[in-house]
Amino acid sequence: MSREQRKQQIDEFAELYAGAQLMVVVENQGLTAGETGELRKKIRSTGGHLKVFKNTLAIKALGDKCTDELESNLVGPNAYLFGGENFVDDLKGVMDFSKEHKEKFVVKCGTLDGAYMDHEQLKVLSTLPSREQLLAMLLGTLQGPVRGLVTALSGNIGNLANVLNNIKKAKEESPEA
Repeated sequence: MSREQRKQQIDEFAELYAGAQLMVVVENQGLTAGETGELRKKIRSTGGHLKVFKNTLAIKALGDKCTDELESNLVGPNAYLFGGENFVDDLKGVMDFSKEHKEKFVVKCGTLDGAYMDHEQLKVLSTLPSREQLLAMLLGTLQGPVRGLVTALSGNIGNLANVLNNIKKAKEESPEA
């Protein structure tokens, strides 16, 4: 690889890292082209990118953001997931793929907004609801008080209508004096 190609790879890694909230380091040994294509398609559908970089170039691209913990995991044949806007969905896809291909594909570690995360922390993060689910939960929480107010007001209006209707019936049934 020429010096220019290395510089280009370093720049590409730095750009992807800067644009991603989540970066995950995965070890991929022996995946077939079909399996890799399947994984990349799944990740692209949620807005993420899976790229293979040389570990030394990744360390150079990270610069002072590369902690000792992270650097110790950058050995062997690695690929890097750069999570998009829905990075939890990207991570779920990688974790599910890892369960299906245990011997060939291992989630090692990652960073979330620059903070180091080990495998167990990533596993917990992958169990969080997706962005759409969180928005639906928020909407339901916001609608609750409004729904209660509407129900209470409609109940009072209904009660008032019943009282007025009863008064009307009572006047119709009673003999007029």
